Amino acid sequence: TINVGSSTAAGALTTLDGDEVHVDTLNIIGGDATTENSILIAAEHVIANTGIVLTAADAGDAELNISTAATITGDITVSGVDGAGDTIIDVDNATTFAGSIGDSTASVEIMTVATGTATLKGATNAIEGLAITGDGITVDFFGTVAQTFTGAITTATDDHAVLTNSNVTDT
Repeated sequence: TINVGSSTAAGALTTLDGDEVHVDTLNIIGGDATTENSILIAAEHVIANTGIVLTAADAGDAELNISTAATITGDITVSGVDGAGDTIIDVDNATTFAGSIGDSTASVEIMTVATGTATLKGATNAIEGLAITGDGITVDFFGTVAQTFTGAITTATDDHAVLTNSNVTDT
Protein backbone atom coordinates (compact mmCIF):
# COMPACT_ATOMS: atom_id res chain seq x y z
CA THR A 1 0.00 0.00 0.00
CA ILE A 2 1.17 3.50 -0.85
CA ASN A 3 -0.35 6.45 1.00
CA VAL A 4 0.09 9.96 -0.42
CA GLY A 5 -0.97 12.49 2.20
CA SER A 6 -3.07 11.97 5.30
CA SER A 7 -6.16 13.47 6.89
CA THR A 8 -3.93 16.05 8.63
CA ALA A 9 -1.10 16.69 6.14
CA ALA A 10 -0.53 17.13 2.42
CA GLY A 11 1.45 14.62 0.41
CA ALA A 12 3.14 14.66 -2.99
CA LEU A 13 4.72 11.85 -4.98
CA THR A 14 6.08 11.95 -8.52
CA THR A 15 7.10 8.69 -10.15
CA LEU A 16 10.30 9.15 -12.15
CA ASP A 17 12.05 6.09 -13.52
CA GLY A 18 9.73 5.06 -16.35
CA ASP A 19 9.03 1.60 -14.91
CA GLU A 20 5.49 0.53 -14.07
CA VAL A 21 4.30 1.17 -10.54
CA HIS A 22 2.84 -2.00 -9.01
CA VAL A 23 0.94 -1.65 -5.74
CA ASP A 24 -1.91 -3.37 -3.94
CA THR A 25 -3.73 -0.17 -2.93
CA LEU A 26 -2.85 3.43 -3.73
CA ASN A 27 -4.44 6.00 -1.40
CA ILE A 28 -4.36 9.73 -2.18
CA ILE A 29 -5.71 11.66 0.81
CA GLY A 30 -6.35 15.41 1.04
CA GLY A 31 -5.57 17.02 4.38
CA ASP A 32 -7.74 19.08 6.73
CA ALA A 33 -6.68 22.53 5.47
CA THR A 34 -7.12 24.17 2.05
CA THR A 35 -3.34 24.23 1.66
CA GLU A 36 -3.07 20.47 2.31
CA ASN A 37 -3.69 19.16 -1.20
CA SER A 38 -2.24 15.74 -2.00
CA ILE A 39 -1.12 14.67 -5.47
CA LEU A 40 0.38 11.68 -7.21
CA ILE A 41 1.99 12.59 -10.53
CA ALA A 42 2.25 9.36 -12.53
CA ALA A 43 4.96 9.42 -15.18
CA GLU A 44 4.35 5.79 -16.15
CA HIS A 45 1.81 2.97 -16.00
CA VAL A 46 0.17 2.33 -12.61
CA ILE A 47 -1.13 -1.11 -11.69
CA ALA A 48 -3.14 -1.03 -8.45
CA ASN A 49 -4.36 -4.56 -7.70
CA THR A 50 -7.09 -3.55 -5.27
CA GLY A 51 -7.52 -0.03 -6.63
CA ILE A 52 -6.78 3.66 -6.26
CA VAL A 53 -8.69 5.51 -3.55
CA LEU A 54 -9.16 9.30 -3.59
CA THR A 55 -10.21 10.86 -0.27
CA ALA A 56 -11.09 14.53 0.15
CA ALA A 57 -13.13 14.31 3.34
CA ASP A 58 -12.01 17.73 4.58
CA ALA A 59 -10.58 20.88 2.95
CA GLY A 60 -7.66 19.42 0.97
CA ASP A 61 -7.87 18.00 -2.57
CA ALA A 62 -6.88 14.47 -3.58
CA GLU A 63 -5.49 14.40 -7.13
CA LEU A 64 -4.21 11.76 -9.52
CA ASN A 65 -2.27 13.44 -12.33
CA ILE A 66 -1.10 11.47 -15.37
CA SER A 67 1.82 13.37 -16.91
CA THR A 68 2.97 10.94 -19.64
CA ALA A 69 1.19 8.40 -21.84
CA ALA A 70 0.10 5.62 -19.49
CA THR A 71 -2.37 2.91 -18.62
CA ILE A 72 -3.97 3.06 -15.19
CA THR A 73 -5.07 -0.42 -14.10
CA GLY A 74 -7.38 -0.79 -11.11
CA ASP A 75 -10.67 0.79 -10.14
CA ILE A 76 -10.51 4.40 -8.95
CA THR A 77 -12.92 4.98 -6.08
CA VAL A 78 -13.79 7.79 -3.70
CA SER A 79 -13.76 7.24 0.04
CA GLY A 80 -15.08 9.18 3.00
CA VAL A 81 -17.55 12.00 3.32
CA ASP A 82 -17.64 14.68 0.63
CA GLY A 83 -15.58 17.45 2.18
CA ALA A 84 -14.68 20.90 0.91
CA GLY A 85 -11.74 19.48 -1.05
CA ASP A 86 -12.12 17.90 -4.48
CA THR A 87 -11.31 14.48 -5.87
CA ILE A 88 -9.51 15.12 -9.15
CA ILE A 89 -8.13 13.14 -12.08
CA ASP A 90 -5.94 15.32 -14.31
CA VAL A 91 -5.06 13.78 -17.70
CA ASP A 92 -2.09 15.60 -19.25
CA ASN A 93 -1.24 12.93 -21.83
CA ALA A 94 -2.85 9.97 -23.61
CA THR A 95 -4.22 7.71 -20.86
CA THR A 96 -6.18 4.47 -20.76
CA PHE A 97 -8.18 3.73 -17.62
CA ALA A 98 -8.62 -0.06 -17.52
CA GLY A 99 -10.89 -0.05 -14.45
CA SER A 100 -13.98 1.82 -13.34
CA ILE A 101 -13.88 5.43 -12.17
CA GLY A 102 -16.14 6.11 -9.21
CA ASP A 103 -19.04 3.84 -8.33
CA SER A 104 -22.71 3.88 -7.36
CA THR A 105 -21.94 5.42 -3.95
CA ALA A 106 -19.42 8.15 -4.78
CA SER A 107 -18.14 9.85 -7.90
CA VAL A 108 -14.89 11.55 -8.82
CA GLU A 109 -15.64 15.27 -8.74
CA ILE A 110 -13.42 16.57 -11.55
CA MET A 111 -11.70 14.97 -14.54
CA THR A 112 -9.61 17.38 -16.60
CA VAL A 113 -8.28 16.33 -20.01
CA ALA A 114 -5.63 18.68 -21.37
CA THR A 115 -3.84 16.67 -24.05
CA GLY A 116 -4.37 13.56 -26.15
CA THR A 117 -6.95 10.85 -25.63
CA ALA A 118 -8.54 9.60 -22.43
CA THR A 119 -9.93 6.08 -22.91
CA LEU A 120 -12.30 4.89 -20.16
CA LYS A 121 -12.79 1.12 -20.24
CA GLY A 122 -14.44 0.55 -16.86
CA ALA A 123 -17.95 -0.74 -16.32
CA THR A 124 -18.77 2.42 -14.34
CA ASN A 125 -17.62 5.98 -14.92
CA ALA A 126 -19.10 8.13 -12.17
CA ILE A 127 -17.57 11.54 -12.82
CA GLU A 128 -19.31 14.76 -11.77
CA GLY A 129 -17.55 17.07 -14.21
CA LEU A 130 -15.41 16.59 -17.32
CA ALA A 131 -13.32 19.63 -18.26
CA ILE A 132 -11.70 19.81 -21.69
CA THR A 133 -8.81 22.26 -21.39
CA GLY A 134 -7.01 21.69 -24.70
CA ASP A 135 -7.81 21.50 -28.39
CA GLY A 136 -8.18 18.22 -30.28
CA ILE A 137 -9.00 16.12 -27.22
CA THR A 138 -10.70 12.72 -27.50
CA VAL A 139 -12.58 11.06 -24.65
CA ASP A 140 -13.63 7.51 -25.49
CA PHE A 141 -15.99 5.50 -23.28
CA PHE A 142 -14.78 2.13 -24.53
CA GLY A 143 -16.27 -0.51 -22.24
CA THR A 144 -17.73 -3.90 -23.02
CA VAL A 145 -20.94 -2.90 -21.25
CA ALA A 146 -23.20 0.13 -21.57
CA GLN A 147 -21.49 3.33 -20.40
CA THR A 148 -23.29 6.12 -18.60
CA PHE A 149 -21.93 9.61 -18.00
CA THR A 150 -24.17 12.02 -16.13
CA GLY A 151 -21.78 14.84 -15.28
CA ALA A 152 -21.28 18.25 -16.82
CA ILE A 153 -18.89 18.69 -19.75
CA THR A 154 -17.11 22.05 -20.05
CA THR A 155 -14.63 23.42 -22.57
CA ALA A 156 -12.62 26.59 -22.80
CA THR A 157 -13.16 29.02 -25.66
CA ASP A 158 -12.06 27.53 -28.99
CA ASP A 159 -11.19 24.13 -27.50
CA HIS A 160 -12.61 21.17 -29.43
CA ALA A 161 -13.12 17.58 -28.37
CA VAL A 162 -14.58 14.34 -29.61
CA LEU A 163 -16.61 12.23 -27.18
CA THR A 164 -17.46 8.69 -28.19
CA ASN A 165 -19.42 5.94 -26.48
CA SER A 166 -18.03 2.88 -28.24
CA ASN A 167 -19.56 0.17 -26.05
CA VAL A 168 -17.84 -2.60 -27.97
CA THR A 169 -15.62 -5.49 -27.05
CA ASP A 170 -12.03 -4.38 -26.71
CA THR A 171 -9.87 -6.67 -28.86
